[in-house]
Amino acid sequence: MKKNKLVFVCNVDWYFSLHWLDRAISALDEFEVHVILSSTDDKYKEEIINSGLIYHSISLSRSSVSIKNEIVSFYQIYKVIKQIEPNLLHSVTIKPNVYVGLISRFLNIPLVSSFAGLGMLSTSTDIKYRIYFDILKRLIKIRSKTKGYLALFESQDDLDRLVNDSVVTSSKAVRVYGAGVDIDRYIYHPPSEVGPKIILFAARLLKDKGLSELIQAKNMLLQKGYKLELHVAGILDEGSRTGYSKAEIEKLGERGDIVWLGKRDDIPNLIQRSTLVALPTTYGEGVPRILIEAASCGRPIVTTSLGGCKDICIDNLNGNTCRPGDISSLANAIETIISNDDVAYSYGLEGRNLVLDRFTNDSIICQNNEFYRNLLS
Repeated sequence: MKKNKLVFVCNVDWYFSLHWLDRAISALDEFEVHVILSSTDDKYKEEIINSGLIYHSISLSRSSVSIKNEIVSFYQIYKVIKQIEPNLLHSVTIKPNVYVGLISRFLNIPLVSSFAGLGMLSTSTDIKYRIYFDILKRLIKIRSKTKGYLALFESQDDLDRLVNDSVVTSSKAVRVYGAGVDIDRYIYHPPSEVGPKIILFAARLLKDKGLSELIQAKNMLLQKGYKLELHVAGILDEGSRTGYSKAEIEKLGERGDIVWLGKRDDIPNLIQRSTLVALPTTYGEGVPRILIEAASCGRPIVTTSLGGCKDICIDNLNGNTCRPGDISSLANAIETIISNDDVAYSYGLEGRNLVLDRFTNDSIICQNNEFYRNLLS
């Protein structure tokens, strides 16, 4: 029996590989799965193809607002989708959600749109980005008000915002718990009580993720006599408007502000060597994967209460939240953990239990596949 065709459209290869590949692979039992995205590295292309997915590369800038570039991207996506003739589309991140929404309405194809977080569009005070966000919402609304559409939100705040703004109807908006993690890879490991306390920051290296604030908070705690180190690992994203350059990160390492670990594939090991994991973001997040991974490994979390962060960090249960951009609040949140091993241990156990209850790969994948069946039925 010939399988239905499912097409994922995502902004960039590394993001799809990190956050969506497991879910795409799980759909192979029921679908011929295609993925349309922009390419940055052949290793991601090989990983996706070797997983059994059919790969289509396009030109798509995540941060550009050039009308000419956007028309080119839109046409490329339309052309590939028209050629594939899919039964179902799944768009991921804001631009694909807009473009694929319009294409799916024109071609009358059912669509699942995933909103992992509205990013700087939801937090920027720049008038240009506010106007841009308003235009995007109007374009999303063109598709969301028609049949054969489902919007998945990692952040309840994002869901409420778009429903309250009448961009998406509540009956077509569903709250989901992030990407999920492999609990057999991110296993629970008791924290070490010897040596300096280690704060791990592992994320895409954007300035709105809070690294500068974290350095200042660390320095405040050093002045109070704590022995601690700030270890930083992650993906350089110099194409982003707020991305750190390689030179900037290396300079922070040379000055001793951070221990620069580079881009790493052994994240479970880095988490298990740390005392806590911090992501003091001022950015409109979904549910950050690194925080789910940290909780799964039994590490306390320090983050802000923005977006989906508060769904994986329950204040005074498995971590502490701080006010965005507030250095003293951040330092206090960290100090509560590093000053008391019993608190750190308790937070770690509760974090693991939270992941087992809400954030396992199996539960997220099962839920995702059920969305597909319901939309096609």
